[in-house]
Amino acid sequence: MARVDLTVRIFAGYLVLVSAALLTIPSFLIQLFGLPTTSDVWPRIIGMLVLALALYYWDAGRRSDAGFVRATLYGRLLVFAGLVVFVVLGMSRAILLLFMLVDLAFMAWSGYELRRAGIDLALTASTPPSPMAGAQEA
Repeated sequence: MARVDLTVRIFAGYLVLVSAALLTIPSFLIQLFGLPTTSDVWPRIIGMLVLALALYYWDAGRRSDAGFVRATLYGRLLVFAGLVVFVVLGMSRAILLLFMLVDLAFMAWSGYELRRAGIDLALTASTPPSPMAGAQEA
């Protein structure tokens, strides 16, 4: 599991960088993807959400939470599919999909390492209970 943990910790670091950009220089990041800049607060709100996600990923890596990592594989695919739909419907530019390439690369790496560790990728697969499971019952 150490290699799986590494994949999500590195991804958490990437998310921290993205959130820092959204919080401090949102217009620059938005312009990179050919989107119109805005002075609205929404890019910074997204930056805060991305920072919260980074915390979740880091903690999952720290605790070797294979169930969480497996669920993120499906979540990342869902986000990518949603962005494809936005592009197809003309709601966004295709260049936005380039942003997802990094995410898809991390997703593939995490999936590979989960399989390598012998962990089933199906969402219905059982995973060993986390150490917190017993503490919650007490």
